[in-house]
Amino acid sequence: MDNNNNNNNTTGSVNKSPISPIEESSFRNRFAPIAGGFNAEGSPRAADMSDHGSSSSAAMGAHSSDSPVPHLARTSSYDAGHQDARNGAQRSPATAQSSTLWPRPAEFNYGSSPSLASSKKSTSVASLAEQQLPDHQEQSEKTTAPGLTFYQKYFTKPVCVKPEVDPQLSKTRRFSFLSLGSLLSLLLLVIILAAIIASAVTVTLQNEKTERRLERERQSPVRLAILDNFPDPSITFYQGTWYAYATNNAAGILEQPANRTRRDRGLANVQLATSDNFHNWTQWNFTNDPLPKVGRWARQGPFKLQDGLPPIPDANVWAPAVVQNGTGDWIMYYSAAITKDTSDIQLEKHAYPERIDPQTHPLPHCVGASISESGTPFGPFRPLNATFACQVDRGGVIDPAAIRDFDGSIWVTYKIDGNSIGVGGECNNGKAPQEPTPIMLQKMHPDGITPDGDPIQILDREDIDGPLVEAPEIVRSHEGKYFLFFSSGCTRDSDYNVKYAYADKITGPYVRAEGKLLQTGDWGLISPGSVGIHDDTNGGFNMVFHARVSTSSGKVRAMYSTKLQFDGDGVKLVRDTFGESTKHGR
Repeated sequence: MDNNNNNNNTTGSVNKSPISPIEESSFRNRFAPIAGGFNAEGSPRAADMSDHGSSSSAAMGAHSSDSPVPHLARTSSYDAGHQDARNGAQRSPATAQSSTLWPRPAEFNYGSSPSLASSKKSTSVASLAEQQLPDHQEQSEKTTAPGLTFYQKYFTKPVCVKPEVDPQLSKTRRFSFLSLGSLLSLLLLVIILAAIIASAVTVTLQNEKTERRLERERQSPVRLAILDNFPDPSITFYQGTWYAYATNNAAGILEQPANRTRRDRGLANVQLATSDNFHNWTQWNFTNDPLPKVGRWARQGPFKLQDGLPPIPDANVWAPAVVQNGTGDWIMYYSAAITKDTSDIQLEKHAYPERIDPQTHPLPHCVGASISESGTPFGPFRPLNATFACQVDRGGVIDPAAIRDFDGSIWVTYKIDGNSIGVGGECNNGKAPQEPTPIMLQKMHPDGITPDGDPIQILDREDIDGPLVEAPEIVRSHEGKYFLFFSSGCTRDSDYNVKYAYADKITGPYVRAEGKLLQTGDWGLISPGSVGIHDDTNGGFNMVFHARVSTSSGKVRAMYSTKLQFDGDGVKLVRDTFGESTKHGR
């Protein structure tokens, strides 16, 4: 009776806490094989369960009628016992005892379960179901969870606190500044900001540099006139047009790239440029060479510089200058390399002297004259077959320049090229004993082609000048004073410069002015020298000169322009409203 009362109480408690379908399933899976109930110790009955299977089944059926789980443990024994109970079969005491030992569903309520002999640890059905449920749900999430997006993979980190939860599940991740994507994005942002700042700083510095350059140009009295190799320029003016002449454009280029050879480089004996306002210049190509031929005393014909390029003139013409004589003819003076052919009686006196070593100085020059056939400074000029200044025994003669004085007389200045036979060093004359490089003055007959008397020396190099003086140019100011401009130093070096001396007469004596008129560093110039001067027809004087400029063709001697202002025995450069463009290729 006590057992029955206890069973009733237990059953009542089960009714208050019904078993869920999952618990029923777990219970059925675990205990369905046990058809005979449990023994007194709570362990399932094994082989002997067949001896009283019907009674056990009946007992189980009796309990089953009170069970809150209507379909629990549907085995064949359970069905037979349940059928016996319905038929009113008499249960034996043994059967009744075994029935009371069969675990009722209420005994598998939360907190209590019978011990199983074959299990390692007692576990209630409810506890098993409680542990198995999260695993089942988690496995379902793993199976159905989508893959991580790019953002979730690289910009989030797992924030789960349960180690059994997969940290890759998207719902367990949150944005993090320490994620790989965030760190890389931050680094990229820093790089972009640094690039922007660097670009801004560079632009600012470039703008400041450009502004300084423009300010310097606004204050500078000199302007770049021809950005090309236009060395040793001289100028003249005729009928509203300015004419500029220069040494052949292959001469004296420094650091010239081998792959930048121009097909028209050096093809003309003399370069020509024209302008109607002294600031916009048009360069004429070699087909308009104003001196297409040289005198017979000079090297004749072209020579092939290299395969694939046109041949160039062999005369190596330097420093041309033009003046108009008393009869209106235009005369061009030029220096050129002399020929070794002495078969002509007129050339015999110009033969190489024994002291000149062709290996040391293969191109000694002399000065000759030519006359324009067009009656204009444009040419072409027809050369004369005799020189009027040579002096090969002293190194040759270069750099002619002419002046027509106020009385109509024509004078030609030039330099004896003594440094060409020096013993070495700077410009081949930097070592003792140094050869003299005097500047000479030759008076001409009114025709401008015939010397009148012997030349006179008006200046020579001094120690302060370095290896030489050269490129003379004489100008008479409106006050009647004569100024001799010249260059000193080596044209290839940065110490090349422009100086001047003054005198009351064209023949001198000339007094050197202190300092230099132009030198490297003045207004950004490099190695300025070799001036050409002409009155501007408005009471002033225009001047051109060359200076080194780095280009894709190498360091060329570009032409610059300026204006001169004379004051007593002083000279200064003054600014004019010169333009900035140069036309090419006519």
